Amino acid sequence: MDARDHLRLLEDLIDRVITVQQEQANLNRRVSNIIRPARVTKVDADKYTHRVAYTVDENGQDVETTDIKWAARAGKIKDWSPPTVGEQVFLISPSGDINENSFTMAGGFTDTFKPNHDKEGEQKMTVDTGQQGGKQSIVLTKADSQTTSTQTLNSNAETMNDTAGRINHLKGGEVAV
Repeated sequence: MDARDHLRLLEDLIDRVITVQQEQANLNRRVSNIIRPARVTKVDADKYTHRVAYTVDENGQDVETTDIKWAARAGKIKDWSPPTVGEQVFLISPSGDINENSFTMAGGFTDTFKPNHDKEGEQKMTVDTGQQGGKQSIVLTKADSQTTSTQTLNSNAETMNDTAGRINHLKGGEVAV
């Protein structure tokens, strides 16, 4: 084996090291993209899609996804709760590549979207109807075996069922918990 053979082996080894480094960088990128915080930038309710910004580029500009879905119940029980522009979400990309197969899940409270309640043992749902004074709330409290808690619900809802399937609300009535 002469010097040229040694040089070729060394060049081949260097090429392999570079390839492994590139593959490792790609794997690191994909792992960091599996779950990452993001912010909703656009909602298209007609298509039940939205776009989110998940990082900024070298110029400080938001990098956005294409139109993607948000996670929701969509079987026998359906839950329509589109995200709000500015809302924090978690961007989920199972393959590690952010693309049309990515989706989001609710990301929790922020300084912009503060909690609507602070009572342990109670659940509160607030819906902003978009009209002046249009926030409607339902507070669910744990009832003991002797009492039932109720909250007035000003809504156009026809019925509201509990987990056992009992009707707890009729239009213009009260929610029984």
